Amino acid sequence: MLNYLKIENIATVREFTLEPGSGLNVLTGETGAGKSIVVSALSLVLGARASRKVLRTGAETATVVASFDLAERPELVDLLDELGLPAEDTLVIRRDVGRSGRHRILVNGLPATQAMLARLGALLGEVHGQHENLQLLQPGVQRRFLDDSGDLGALLEIVASTFERMNGLERELAGLESRSAQASEREDLLRFQLEEIDAAELTVPAEGDEEEDVVLEREHSLLGRAEELAAVLGQVRSELSERDDAVTATLARSRRRLESQATAHDGVAEALGLVKEAQLLVEEATRGLTGLAIEPDPRRLAQLGERLALLDRLTRRHGASLDEVRTKAERLRRELAELSGLDDRRDELAAAVAEARRDHLERAEELSSRRRQASRQLTRAVEERLGELGLPGGRFEVEVGLVESAGSGLRHRGTPVQSGPAGFDRVRFLFSANSGEQPRPLTDTASGGELSRLMLLLKGLRVRSERRPARTMVFDEVDAGLGGEAAVTVGRRLADLAATGEQVLCVTHLPPVAAQADHHHLVVKRKRAGRMETEGGRLDDTARLAELARMLSGRNTAAAREAAAELMNRATVSS
Repeated sequence: MLNYLKIENIATVREFTLEPGSGLNVLTGETGAGKSIVVSALSLVLGARASRKVLRTGAETATVVASFDLAERPELVDLLDELGLPAEDTLVIRRDVGRSGRHRILVNGLPATQAMLARLGALLGEVHGQHENLQLLQPGVQRRFLDDSGDLGALLEIVASTFERMNGLERELAGLESRSAQASEREDLLRFQLEEIDAAELTVPAEGDEEEDVVLEREHSLLGRAEELAAVLGQVRSELSERDDAVTATLARSRRRLESQATAHDGVAEALGLVKEAQLLVEEATRGLTGLAIEPDPRRLAQLGERLALLDRLTRRHGASLDEVRTKAERLRRELAELSGLDDRRDELAAAVAEARRDHLERAEELSSRRRQASRQLTRAVEERLGELGLPGGRFEVEVGLVESAGSGLRHRGTPVQSGPAGFDRVRFLFSANSGEQPRPLTDTASGGELSRLMLLLKGLRVRSERRPARTMVFDEVDAGLGGEAAVTVGRRLADLAATGEQVLCVTHLPPVAAQADHHHLVVKRKRAGRMETEGGRLDDTARLAELARMLSGRNTAAAREAAAELMNRATVSS
């Protein structure tokens, strides 16, 4: 239950405090006084999105603070624990809206997000304005009212779950069939590519070794120059050791001459050592050149060229290196294995889809059957109360039909149907305000005032059917367009709704509605320091009588007060 609501710097409100009680609370005041500002502020603490446009001129921050009693609300305590917010006997929500665009939400003193606040708000209360009456014209809203009245929430979740499973399997099967249609052509291409790679019989080099193409390229380069290299080597060997004037013979003569004079001077001995060293190096080079046996091999050269050309084609077609080519081969093998198993997987999926469709259809048929039962009960419950709302000749009917579709693959009693998370039913509310007129869709028949009364009636029925902890329900001029006995009846319905345990706040201009209140709050707009400000508070019995008199006649006259007293007495008797 809402204990208090404090508003600062919103629109014409500088500071305003509302302290509603249990039962039915009404907010009255002249048009434009600011009653809807109170509703908007409460919407903010229940999780509505904030805009800096709400700020009072000249203010940098708008603030709304609300306190709720958590007694006997264990589900709220559990949610606070889940969100990591402190759970105390009282829930205090503060929302600051800054002109700079910086907003802040505090729940029991700790920061919270707008999404967290919206989850809390869904359990704390709900706000119903005139625009929601228009939503009643939407088929989805009508279906939800029917499902709420029949307590079908648990079955709806099962139907939605079976639909999601069926839908997911159908999408998977469609994708598999699309792949299967192209699989044959794709499989031929993969086999051709894999056979081309496998035919090359690529080997994996040992750790630290070079790839085959690097090794073969070096050998191919050597064999390609074999004849030229052999000629050069023969010439060098001859120059070093084979000719009469070869380097080795010259060095031998020089060595002997230096040896004969080695003792003559230290420099001669040093030169002799260098000549000996040179002689040894030349002899070693000669032996090395003699050991090089490089013979031209045209056949081997041709083989190497063919192998290198093959490896080059593979790397150009399948990867930048032989390692990438081998990796692609493994990928091709895996894809071929997948393609070869498509038929088996398609058969498995088709069987799973058929089972999922049967499961979903069975649950959707159960839901449809219970909806039709609930439609009869809701029709009867609404029609029994239309007279109380000033529609004695009115008729109301809930029509449950099928959403038909030839291509869905689902059939209900021989009729192809299009199903969804909420089943395959089409729900429509039919209404006629006058005796003898056949009920027709609400969009064609109901006026704004009639929609208001139907919405209030349906809300009351829903609250009774939900069997949930009481919340704060706010009605912003839901009685607009009504008058006379219908207004009295609407007031009674609001009082009845409050009697179920709900805390009801209603913004109204109708005296018969205001007379039904347990607590009456007045909202006024006064000029202070050259500016208009919205203020007000709860009325005692005397002030309430004066406000009802004003609402009845525009003036607080004796006759108006007498009429107001009669309204209050009638309200007391009817309760």
